[in-house]
Parts: sequence; C-alpha cells; structure tokens
Amino acid sequence: LAQAATGASPGNPRPWSTAWRGLYCNDVPRLPMSESGRGRGGAAAPWDYSASCCCTAGVGRENVAMDAASAVGLQERVMRSASELNKFNGVDHPRVHFCIKGRIYDVSSSGNFVPGGCYSYLAGAEGTFTMARMTDDRSMVNCTDYDLLEEHDWNSVDGWVSYMDAKYKCIAHLREYFEWKEGTLSRSDAKDTSQ
Repeated sequence: LAQAATGASPGNPRPWSTAWRGLYCNDVPRLPMSESGRGRGGAAAPWDYSASCCCTAGVGRENVAMDAASAVGLQERVMRSASELNKFNGVDHPRVHFCIKGRIYDVSSSGNFVPGGCYSYLAGAEGTFTMARMTDDRSMVNCTDYDLLEEHDWNSVDGWVSYMDAKYKCIAHLREYFEWKEGTLSRSDAKDTSQ
C-alpha cells in the first residue's frame, strides 16, 4: 500500500529520484551551493554539490581551469550573443545550450532540456531570471534586465551556477551579460569617484 501511494516499485524504490535527476549521485543527495556556502535561497545546506559529486568532478575542474585561464589572459573568453544562443534549442540545432549568469552550458546530455523535457522552454535560452525566481514563467526567459535582480536572487543564481558548473561544460559566455556587468562596474566606479 505504501508503494502504491508513493509510486514506488521494487524496480524503482524512489520514483521521485528520476524526476529530480541530477540532485542525486550514487544515492547521495546533492544541493547547489552559493559562494557564501549556503544553499539556494540562502537556506543552510550540508552538501556541497560542486565539490563532491564523483561523476562530474572532471567537468567542474575543466570549468574552473577555463575561468582561471580567461581571468589571467591566457585564454580568450568565447562570447556568444543571445540570438546565437537561441539557435541551440534542440529543434533548430541538434545541440542544446542553456545560459545562466552569463555562462553558456552544453546541456545536450540532459533529458530535461531536450524537446519534450520539463525544462525544454529553457533550451537555447538565457535563464538567469527564471532560475533566480524559481519559476516557469515564460516571460522571464531571455530577460536580460539584470538590474531588477536583488541580492537574494543573485544568491539563488550562484547556487545554480555551482550546480551547472559541476554537471555541464561551460562552452561560452553571453555577450549581453558581460556588457551589462562591465557597465555596472563602470557606473560603480564613477559613483565612487564622485563621492
């Protein structure tokens, strides 16, 4: 009776784990972490997904190495525009890419992002707002008005970036995000010198 109520069966004792694929690795729960060491939404979380997932450690190291090489000028950052990103939706192009916080990931290996998947509306899309607010509101997909996000939204986004870095290869960066970021830093510098 308990099995029928939860959908469990002898072959699948945790039916919910297939719906939450990616949050479990070898039956150990993994949660995205923000840079502050807290889980999405600021809640304390005891697991550091990015550091301890045995099956994705290589991808995480690759992403860190790419970021470090870009930061010191050893490797040029590969930039794509939002219109270029939109082509990689699994329909117009066989590869599926997803962007959050200016980082474009190849998520073709995930059944969640391909056509018919639960996140298919994010295929070939910039999803920073969607993931920051944890909504499937399609009007927030491809929104690049980053100034509207608040600190708690950015904390949530940082958690998702850690998750994505651990699981998928970052293949490029979104030009519009880095232009916004550069403009924000310029406005901040101008404000500091006027005070």
